[in-house]
Amino acid sequence: MDNDTLTVGVSPDGIKNRTDIRILICYMLDQFEEPLTKSDIIELIFTHRFANYIETLSAIEHLIDNDHLMYNTATDALLLAPLGKRVSEDLSSRLPNTIRRKSRAAIEKMLQRRRNERENGFICRSCGGGFNVTMVIGSKDPEKGLMSVSLLLPTEARVNEARERFYNDPESLYRLVYAQVTGDDSLLRRN
Repeated sequence: MDNDTLTVGVSPDGIKNRTDIRILICYMLDQFEEPLTKSDIIELIFTHRFANYIETLSAIEHLIDNDHLMYNTATDALLLAPLGKRVSEDLSSRLPNTIRRKSRAAIEKMLQRRRNERENGFICRSCGGGFNVTMVIGSKDPEKGLMSVSLLLPTEARVNEARERFYNDPESLYRLVYAQVTGDDSLLRRN
């Protein structure tokens, strides 16, 4: 595996070979049923420093041009073509195990976040001295959710932090509030 790519922004255990970047992209798209967008793949690879940004863009275009991927411009979705599926199945073992493991975990986290955003609500209203935030678990509608919690936050920065933390793990909020109001902390001991 010769180093034939730009390596700016790549972690020490990242991919520094054009062929391996293409294999990684096919592998990532082959791991889950839920479709990923071109933007998702670029963000995941770049954020986790698996490969260089420019090299990733180039690899995606190469895979599309050579019928390994199909690209839907309307939805930004990348779909694995039969050739790309074969690349993933036959060549993914060539990738370092840490990269395969980290890429699967990163995709799982991203997909879970999307589910959290779809299934839960975060409502923010400006009020006198700050922002009234309502976090709803199990619905977008506070009247229909399993639970909703409202609080006043002083700044937009705090609202953004609360939104990030809530959507990353709404279940934690549920467990904490449930334990506090019922005295039953058995949910807190669950991993």
